[in-house]
Parts: sequence; C-alpha cells; structure tokens
Amino acid sequence: MLQSPKYTTVRAEAEVLKTTPHGGQSEAQTGLLVEFDFSNSGSKAFLERNCVEYGFVQRYTESKTSVTRMNPSDSLYRYVGIENAKRMRSYGMCLEEYKSYLQKNRQSQNKIKFFKNACILQYYVV
Repeated sequence: MLQSPKYTTVRAEAEVLKTTPHGGQSEAQTGLLVEFDFSNSGSKAFLERNCVEYGFVQRYTESKTSVTRMNPSDSLYRYVGIENAKRMRSYGMCLEEYKSYLQKNRQSQNKIKFFKNACILQYYVV
C-alpha cells in the first residue's frame, strides 16, 4: 500500500492504522489475546460454543467491525474471565461495548484496569 501511486506516505499510514494498532499497543503484547489454529473444524466449533466457559471471547467478529475498527478474525480470542465472557455473550457485546457498559454502570462488581490501550477486565467476588 505504501508504494501505491495514489497514496501519499501519510495517507497510507493513516489507512493502515485504521485496522492495525500502533506499536506497543497491540493486545497480543498483553498475553491476553490468543490465536488458535483451526486445522480441525471440530475444534473451531467446540471453541465457538464453549469459549466463555473458559473465560474467552472471540475478539474481532464480523458483526462488530464498526465498533472494534479491526478486521474480523475467527481465530483470535481474548481472555476476559469466565463471568465477563458469559455476560458479554449474553448481552451480545464486544469488548469495547462491554467496557463502555461497565463504565456507565459503576455499581457493577466489575473493575476496569488499563494496560496501555488494552482494557483488562477483572471480576471481583464480594
């Protein structure tokens, strides 16, 4: 893209940053984002059904591209904890939506911590 005659360097970099995080701001660097190899279609179906039971959610879904501003990927999963994962699935929310929901509902027992630009959700039982 950078060598395309219709893009200046600045415009090309701006386009790339729409779907790629800045260096040092990738969730993969937190260790909470996991990429799975789905060479076995049965393992993909199992993970899609049961990921929340282990505290994971699919990170970049096709339906939430406008919210996450990242290309969809069915192999990237984010650890958010079992309770958060179950709630996110039941509410139909991606991480950005769930983070916003929690910030608006401070009485929730969920607490939000930030690691650079990656949101890490922790569930505290009272």
